[in-house]
Parts: sequence; structure tokens; C-alpha cells
Amino acid sequence: MTISAKNPVRFVVLMLAFAVLACIGTGTSETPEPEPVQEQEETEPAEPDPATQGESDSSAPSDQPVDTQPASPSTLTPEEIDQVTAASVQILATDAALNPQWTGSGTIINPTGEIITNCHVACGAPVLLILMTESADQAPEPRYRAEITHFDDPLDIAILQITADVDGNPISPTDLPFIEVGDSNSLRLGDPIRVFGYPGVGGSTITFTSGSVSGFESATVAGTEQRVVVKTDADIASGNSGGTAVNLEGQLVGIPTLVNPDIRDGVTIGGIGVLRPVNLVDSVRQTGAGQPSV
Repeated sequence: MTISAKNPVRFVVLMLAFAVLACIGTGTSETPEPEPVQEQEETEPAEPDPATQGESDSSAPSDQPVDTQPASPSTLTPEEIDQVTAASVQILATDAALNPQWTGSGTIINPTGEIITNCHVACGAPVLLILMTESADQAPEPRYRAEITHFDDPLDIAILQITADVDGNPISPTDLPFIEVGDSNSLRLGDPIRVFGYPGVGGSTITFTSGSVSGFESATVAGTEQRVVVKTDADIASGNSGGTAVNLEGQLVGIPTLVNPDIRDGVTIGGIGVLRPVNLVDSVRQTGAGQPSV
């Protein structure tokens, strides 16, 4: 077919038609076809449902402050339990010939070997052997000797320092397992308490019990009113004395000291445990330097 250029409009139209046909062709295009768009019918805006009106309003921004504090833990983590287990020690009081006299528990509070315990566990013993374990399945073994640096008999608190290996050779440890000291004044009624130690009824390995804060007692210490007792329903027995009572952050907050048994008709059916608040340790540092007579 001959195309005349005399009619330029017709010429342009025909050229465009040929171009379109050339692009469509008879084969398959390499460019994927677009997904067809469904036509939507026009609808009237929906009226709000009164039953759900409150729900939609609740998602709107609020002027109320948002609590960004992390939630308190509900239990100790396995890592925290392992750390507390390693820092909880058994204290073996012996005579000068290393004959066993009695046992108690204690807590290492820094990597250089400072230990918190009860005075009735440590005071009066010629030699204090420190037994430790790395596993809750294993009985503790004698590792070190310790000496008393501070004590307060009425408060029943003693601070020890590891000074020698088990054979009596002087050492200065720097990397012992320990746990942080918490704030016993922050404890409130009902707060969870976890107790670690070596009670005689628990056998030769470390024992874990749990309970809650049951109450408090206060008295004047070093001229100021302070908590001197934290009561707990966590099980405490002979051998737990001087041991480790922690909060759910794994921090030392109390020193298991004794249990007030509930005796009825000559039968002990329970009791309330007594913890010495760890904040009392600061008072002992200030006023109780020295060693008791043996």
C-alpha cells in the first residue's frame, strides 16, 4: 500500500497505528502484565458502631505518662542461681589442730574474698575454714582460711576476710565468685526472698528455699533508728546461719540468723525465720573493727 504524504494528519495516524501493532506483536511480552485493579463500588462512609466506639477511642494517643520502667523479674535466672551458689560458702569452725567444732554459712561479697556471716558462726573459733563448690550437685570442699575483721555480737554480724589457702599459706585473692549487696531498706511486705546455705538437715550439698518477707523490727543502732530484723516464712534451719538471702535480682539483702519456732503441745509445726538486714553491715564496719577474743 502506498502512503501519500499529502495528507500529513492521515500519515501521522497511520504511522502511530503501525507502531502500536509492532509493539503488541503475536508473541509473549517479556514485561509482566500489571495486576488488574478491581473497580470498587462507591459506598457511603460507615457510621461508627456505638458498641466499639470505646475501643477505637482507646487506641488514640493519651496524655497520660507511660511507664517505661522494666518489669520486675518473677524468678532468679539459671545464671543468677549459679552465681549465688558459687558465692555461698560453708564455714567450718575448728580448733587449733583443725578438729571440726561447728559449721555455718556465709556469702562472698567481692572478688577479693570478703565474707558476711553471723557472729555466732565465726566468733570464738581459732580457725575458720571456707568451703566452696562450683556445682549444686557437689559437696563443698575446703579452699581457704579466713579471719574476722569486724564483728558486732549484739547484732550477730561478722565480716571475714580470706587471708590464706587451706594449708595456711598467705594469699591475696582477686577473682573469687561473689554477689552484689542490695538494699534491705527497699524490702516490702510480701517481697520474694530466696535463701541459700548449708543447713544440717539439707545434707552435704547447698540447699535452696524460698519464701516472702513477713515483717520487720526496728531498733536504735549507732544513734539512728534502723531495721534490725526482716522476718520471713522461708525455711531456715541450723547450719543456714550466716548464709545468703537474696532478692529476685540476686542481690544479698539479708543474713539468715535464727528461726522462731511455732511449738504446740511440744511439737514444732513451723516458725518464722529471722534475717539480719544487710544494711546493718555498714554500721558494723564503722564500730566493730577488730577480732573477738577466743
